[in-house]
Amino acid sequence: MLDTADFVLKSLEEEGRVTPEQLGEARAYANEQGCSTLDAIRAKKFCTDKQIAVAKAKLCERPYVDLTHYTIDIRNTRLLPRQFAEQHSAFPIFVIDGVATVGMDDPLDLRAIDRLRKALKMDIDAVLCDHLQLKTLITRAYSLAVDDIESPTQSIDDDHTPGAEPIVAA
Repeated sequence: MLDTADFVLKSLEEEGRVTPEQLGEARAYANEQGCSTLDAIRAKKFCTDKQIAVAKAKLCERPYVDLTHYTIDIRNTRLLPRQFAEQHSAFPIFVIDGVATVGMDDPLDLRAIDRLRKALKMDIDAVLCDHLQLKTLITRAYSLAVDDIESPTQSIDDDHTPGAEPIVAA
């Protein structure tokens, strides 16, 4: 049975991002290293993380969000425990009108979306983010939240997406 990764690989090939030869080389490397073919494509630098994420976003019919210039609102870490965010590769980016826009590595993971909906107690709009950018964001956000708790006199930029409300614990 095909999974999402197989469709992403086919899409990358059809778009000319990887050649059939590179795909074969990546599959051989994946077998040798015990990793996924997508991880092998990243390791071999046949495609960038962003190219893979954009191809995946198209297939999932979800928007792609580039987290490169995202300013973290550490208040968004209060509803999701760090372990949950890391386990599901998900982070609440902002809330507008009671809907949380959550950056995810796999926005088709319905079980994770259901768990997010229950944890946040609001509707979820899942968007696809680059895996590495999301992982870095989660690490940085929870590190800043810990620093904020440990040194309350430290000033942290509360700037966030215009028109968006941070997620605040009830």
